[in-house]
Amino acid sequence: MIDSPEKADAGVSSAGPAAVDEQSPGPGSSVIDPPYLHAESQSVRFWVLVGTQWVGAMISCRALHHRFRPNAIDEDPLHTYSSFQDDIHDAVRRRVAAGSLEPVMLREYDLREAPKL
Repeated sequence: MIDSPEKADAGVSSAGPAAVDEQSPGPGSSVIDPPYLHAESQSVRFWVLVGTQWVGAMISCRALHHRFRPNAIDEDPLHTYSSFQDDIHDAVRRRVAAGSLEPVMLREYDLREAPKL
């Protein structure tokens, strides 16, 4: 499971938001935790709505850099994530549809262009 920074500091594990839409947060929570940089794993952690379920996911700063900004120097991983959020969330949804369980760890390979149907 992916914990928010506040929950991690409090030593509380979260099973994730159980919302049915983006305006309807899970029990005991007033908002969905925003994406954040997890320093220990050097990854951006975030939530994606897949159908009616919130799914915790993460992507390494290295994968963000190599896929989206390979020529940048000292870029902000959260800014890169925000700039390409739709592509990243689509990749999480593809992984979940293929059977991945939470938390979904995106790889650079997952961010290749989706096949056109």
